[in-house]
Order: sequence, then structure tokens, then C-alpha cells
Amino acid sequence: MHHLEGGAAKKYITKKSKEEPNPDFDIWLNNDGLLTSWLLGTMNEEALSLVVGCDTTSQIWKCLEEHYLASTKEHKLHLKG
Repeated sequence: MHHLEGGAAKKYITKKSKEEPNPDFDIWLNNDGLLTSWLLGTMNEEALSLVVGCDTTSQIWKCLEEHYLASTKEHKLHLKG
């Protein structure tokens, strides 16, 4: 998913050396807000505490991925040892 991978639409684009508003930015911002609401609505308190200060879906996803992926790797090493 584009939003989870960090691909944010730019608010302005450059055309012919002139900066203009990006017509896709408002759509991207709206969709990102919907996805953020959905993600936050499905999280328990522990997960919510991890994402305080995250502004976009991508930031939320990366924060959760870093935390839970590290926990998974530690658990896997513990099982092997």
C-alpha cells in the first residue's frame, strides 16, 4: 500500500520551473486520514502508546513494525537458545 510504504503526495509540484498546488494532495491527505483512523481504531492501549506523535499512516506503520518485529526476532532467538 502506498500510504504504508511512506509514499506521501507532495503539497506542491514543480511545472515549468513554477511551483503549483498538487491536485492529488487533498485526496492523498483524506485517504491517509481515513487509514490512520482505521489503524488507531483497531489498536489496543499498548499499541496506541507506541504511536503517540506519529502524524501519518506510514509513520504509525513503521513505528509498529520496528517495535513488533524486534520483539519477534528476540522471541525467535529465545526459542532457539
